[in-house]
Amino acid sequence: MRLTSLAWAAAACSIIAAPQALSATYDFTTMAFQGQAATGTAGTFGGFGDPTLNEAGDVVFLASLLGLPPSSNSGIFKSVGGQLQLVAREGQAIPGADDTFQSGVDLPTIAGNGDVAFLGASLNGQRELYRENSSVLSSFTQIGEAAPGTSGTFSAFSKIEINDAGDTAFVGSFRDQSLPISQGAIWTDRNGALEIIAQRDDTAPDTPNLRYISLSNISQNADGDLAFKAILTGSSDAATALFAEDQNGDLRLVAREGQAAVGTAGVFDNFGAQSGGAILNDGGDTAFRGTLKTDAGAGIDGTNNVGIFRENGGLMELVAVKGGLAGDTGGTFADFANPDFNAGGDLAFAATLNQDAGAGITAANDTAIFTFIDGLLEVLIREGDLFDIGGGDIRTVRTLSFFNNFAALNNAGDIAFKAFFTDGSQGVFRASLAEDIVTAVPVPPTLAFLASALLWIGAVARSRKPEKAA
Repeated sequence: MRLTSLAWAAAACSIIAAPQALSATYDFTTMAFQGQAATGTAGTFGGFGDPTLNEAGDVVFLASLLGLPPSSNSGIFKSVGGQLQLVAREGQAIPGADDTFQSGVDLPTIAGNGDVAFLGASLNGQRELYRENSSVLSSFTQIGEAAPGTSGTFSAFSKIEINDAGDTAFVGSFRDQSLPISQGAIWTDRNGALEIIAQRDDTAPDTPNLRYISLSNISQNADGDLAFKAILTGSSDAATALFAEDQNGDLRLVAREGQAAVGTAGVFDNFGAQSGGAILNDGGDTAFRGTLKTDAGAGIDGTNNVGIFRENGGLMELVAVKGGLAGDTGGTFADFANPDFNAGGDLAFAATLNQDAGAGITAANDTAIFTFIDGLLEVLIREGDLFDIGGGDIRTVRTLSFFNNFAALNNAGDIAFKAFFTDGSQGVFRASLAEDIVTAVPVPPTLAFLASALLWIGAVARSRKPEKAA
């Protein structure tokens, strides 16, 4: 299926139209669909977790399975070169252990060569880290093993990521008998052995001697550099902040609670929806969902207190804001999920729209996945769209899911997402850039935020940032 969408954005009082602009065209591929035979099992796909993809456009996802007993009815699958493969399944024997995987098999990410890393739970309830390499499954790190860089042992894990080069990073905790509680930390093996990037009680960079008390939500780029979310202590109140490594491996502050939110009259309150944080691209820039503190004096309230922000060449900018114009939908944004971000500076994110009878926005079409490419904010796919799942089988989109705390947008512009349809079916899909079409599209000249404005800008014109040299 091919879908072409045109985008426009405007300030509250004026629109400046560019003579011509590029509008993206996408081809859609069904990666897996409900009722399809689940490769490597005797069951069929029932439902899906949100997919992750690599630079080759290969996809990995969690799926529930129909026609199998409850002890073996979920698993992780990948599509590499268009071929579906089973990675790990609930009830499967765990390599090197007298145990089996349980329903906690979850959170998979995929490397450039198709290797997969994931968090797996065993019968004893422990969630540990596993990797599949050339179809061979093995333990990566286990609870009770020595935690490198400490005098303790691993006690828990919450997130693992693998990049296209095969570097693995994860968030975990370790227990040192000399310490009263478990300590959280972030590890990576990018230099050939596990090392700590940040840990609880370290002094946070670019802050007035604040310390980490919680670390979460890592993002890893092709060089193995990391970004993460942290809660800080050392002042009167705990504060949430985002950090990222630069190209020298030095940590820097990206954004912090209480800091002025560029492009708005407000200050940041928190970052990310659900388990969101900063997404780090291969150029070393970040993108994130930011919530602003309510401030009547600054005109910040529940109608305009959330935005999508990104760095462009290290400079922060506002891309879209709650209450702002939502591309060519004719409506305004009500909220955002976390964005994903690639080396070219392009963004993709899911958003809900404010219902508006005049604009034809109802509960049946108020959610969409948007792209922000070369300064254009466009709808990729929207609730209510007619969608060809393959072979002319047309179904109506009921709702969409794009959870991008993992890589769901790659440098080629491929986007992985999940869609539910009005007949109750669902599937995992990939949208791939097919070509650019020259079209007359209005483009805003700048971003601005006015405290008294009723409408906010929904996009920012920019030049594509070149990919980082190898």
